[in-house]
Formats: sequence, C-alpha cells, structure tokens
Amino acid sequence: MKLPPPEKIKPSDADVLANVRAALAEDVGSGDITAALIPSGAQASARVITREDGVLCGSAWVGRVFAELDPSIALTWQTADGEPIVAGQQLFSASGSARGLLTGERTALNFLQLLSGTATTCARYAALDTLRTTMQESLTEQLQEIGDLERILARIALGSARPRDLA
Repeated sequence: MKLPPPEKIKPSDADVLANVRAALAEDVGSGDITAALIPSGAQASARVITREDGVLCGSAWVGRVFAELDPSIALTWQTADGEPIVAGQQLFSASGSARGLLTGERTALNFLQLLSGTATTCARYAALDTLRTTMQESLTEQLQEIGDLERILARIALGSARPRDLA
C-alpha cells in the first residue's frame, strides 16, 4: 500500500486544538504549581534537541500547546514535519514567558515524542517494504537461472511453493 507524501496528510486545526485542550486539561488541570513559583514577568528561552534518529512529526501540536498557554511564546523550527532527524539535532527553539514555557513543555514534548515515534516507525516499515520488494524482484531473477530442484527448495523456504511444485 502506497501512502501519499507527508505534505498531503495534514490534521485539521479543530482536531489539533481538541487534542491539545484535552491534554492540557489532563496535564495542567487548574494550574501548574511549579510555574507558579516563577515571577509572572520572567522571560526564558529553550532549545529542544533530539536524543535519537527518527522522523519529525507533531509541530502543529507543539505550536498549539504554547499558543493556548501564552500566544506571545515564539517558536522557531529548524526542521519540518516529515524530515529525517539525527541524534543531537536541534528541532526548535522557544522564547517567551517562563511560566508558559514551563507549563507547556511536558505536554508539548509528549506530543512530539509520540507523533515522531509513530512517524519513525512508519518510515522504518516503508523502508523494510521497499527492501523486501527489491530483494524479492532480485531473488526472482536469480531463481530463474537455477535448476528445478533448487527452485522448488527456494519456493518452499520463501513460503511461496504451490502444490504442483511438489508433485
């Protein structure tokens, strides 16, 4: 099954907003005690760096988390959804209200980890499928060049033997 390119699969703004609001309600609830310890006018900046190779996904959710908490928080992405990422690479930076950053970081990172993990797994399966298809075509060509007995044994090993092959 061939999937459309990532740029053609986009969540609706309403879905992202509903996901984010539900996650914030669960994670933050009536307030963030830790963020309340920070002076209300304090400003901060942060960088998010990946620890593992993968495929980035979830920037819409991350952006919406911080927009819901404090629309003045600025995010600057160094990579885009669907792009490969490598361990140690900076994904984005954020700056603005220290309280807003502290309150939203856990929820934003949860979305980023879950969605990027899923995208990475999908990319790995797609690569395996491509490899399998390529190897199967190559193996088929090689099997046509060997004798009947070896061909039957290979079909049995690949699980593609038919009853007439064994007769």
